[in-house]
Amino acid sequence: MPGTQARRVLYIHPAKLPGWVERTWREAFASFHVMPMGAVALANLLGSHGFEVTGLNYPMELDLDPRFDLLGWLARRPAPLMVMVDLHWLEHSFGALEVARVCKQVYPNTPVVIGGLTASQYAGEILEQFPQVDFVIRGDAERGLVQLARHLAHDGADLSQVANLSLRRDGEVLSGPLAYTASALELDALDFVGLGFLVHREEYYWRQSSRYGALRGQWLCVARGCRHDCCWCGGGKSAHARIAGRKGLVARSPQRLVGDLAEVADLGLDQAALSHDLALPGREYWERVLAGLARRRSGLGLWHQQFQLPSRGFLDAFAKSARVETSLMELSPLSGSDEVRRINGKLFSTDSFLRVLEECRGREIPLFVYFSLNLPGENANTFQQTLALARRVREMYPAHLLRMSNMFHTLDPASAIARRSEQYRLRVRWSGFGDYYRYCQQSTEADSDETIAALRGFESVEPRPLAGMFQQWVELCHELGEDTCLHFP
Repeated sequence: MPGTQARRVLYIHPAKLPGWVERTWREAFASFHVMPMGAVALANLLGSHGFEVTGLNYPMELDLDPRFDLLGWLARRPAPLMVMVDLHWLEHSFGALEVARVCKQVYPNTPVVIGGLTASQYAGEILEQFPQVDFVIRGDAERGLVQLARHLAHDGADLSQVANLSLRRDGEVLSGPLAYTASALELDALDFVGLGFLVHREEYYWRQSSRYGALRGQWLCVARGCRHDCCWCGGGKSAHARIAGRKGLVARSPQRLVGDLAEVADLGLDQAALSHDLALPGREYWERVLAGLARRRSGLGLWHQQFQLPSRGFLDAFAKSARVETSLMELSPLSGSDEVRRINGKLFSTDSFLRVLEECRGREIPLFVYFSLNLPGENANTFQQTLALARRVREMYPAHLLRMSNMFHTLDPASAIARRSEQYRLRVRWSGFGDYYRYCQQSTEADSDETIAALRGFESVEPRPLAGMFQQWVELCHELGEDTCLHFP
């Protein structure tokens, strides 16, 4: 049986830009503190198999102390058995590789393993171009990570048997078959709540709610995958089929999710943030979850993102089960145009959307309403409808319960736009991991249509004045009040 040191595992959540890179205040704020829910479950899974896991949320440490020295922190710790770094979201493409580089600098003989949707998409390129990464576990990592840790702890496991593993051997990149996809029962068995492994876990709760620093929250996994395939999304049905071998949506049981909500409430937290719209698995699912929460009378708020529009029955159950004052419901009309909305997977009319706003207003539900500037179909003409709809929303919804934003989408590598751009009358500018690695080092400030297209990775076949559209949104925010109407570069 290996000694304690041989079973130590280090997990690091990377910042978008590490502390040794000069950052504007906007870039420092947009460091994306929230760790992937799957990484939390993986850390707890390794712990249940006898490994001693320490987790460091690097962007949070920089937030707590801008002088935080990652290299020095690592140097003060004994070399672990393995270092885990998440590369789930494209926004960490540079930061994750920089963290891996520093870990390899301090621990040259310690293997570094990365995983997540973006790492899975580009496993081969990453292993070819970045020697600081030793392994990539593609798709669902639960089985493969435990197998890899056991192998590294010298219990005789064969690397060829490690599920979903890509590695470098004698300069050649090798990838085994995608042999494991988590079932609903396996997802139910995972612990998405426990943060005992994390440095400064109490401070992390303040960074997981919809009111950063004002409420304490926790993100929870409802499901993996999706039943839909929106063109802009890198987590849709076809992406999960390719990357993880998953067919459609795999939801955790209502009982298990209610149990997680109870754990979050027992921790004294204010809010639980949910990975999926509870309506996606169907009416019976959300009825059972919300009824279970109501029976607890825990006073827990919910941060809930609606995929389409909520029904009146859903809103009634939501208002009765969750503490509305500490909740947030997100609605995504995307555009003021019904046609643009339809192209982008939102199958409801403006009239239907406004009726739902009235229902939410009657229940005093805090709302965040999302629009997008550069999705397929949106142009200078349809954007006038978007501006008009935003004004209408501001007129009819109480300002203290409302936030709106209109942001640029960045090309997701697993999205339908990236794979079938011509179908949406778009041109894609990016083709590999290197484009995302470079993107993450750039400022998101852009002052022309050309710089916006270059920065976001795609452009419309028919030119559209995106810089002018963004400026119109900024002016609308000045008009409606910048506490309610938000603008980001």
